[in-house]
Amino acid sequence: MKPISAEKLNKFSGHLKNMVRDLVRHNTLTVHQTVNQFYYMQKAEELKLLQAQLEETQKKLELIQKRIYEHYLETYHKWRRDALWLNRFLLRRTGK
Repeated sequence: MKPISAEKLNKFSGHLKNMVRDLVRHNTLTVHQTVNQFYYMQKAEELKLLQAQLEETQKKLELIQKRIYEHYLETYHKWRRDALWLNRFLLRRTGK
């Protein structure tokens, strides 16, 4: 499943709002028997909420990725220094 871009979602939300606007303007029984404006109003709001949740989750993910990267760098540099020291110590101790 390919993710939907925010741009595409915003464009589609605009289409939904335009449809609801047209349905309100043409408030005839024939139109409303065929097309349910409340369905589109609900779906537009649901998509808006889901998009907000996605954006919030992406921000959290970016923060977690940044923290992982920072912890990795810190740990890697300390490990590298300590591993070099330990290897030198062991080489001196064994006399090789």
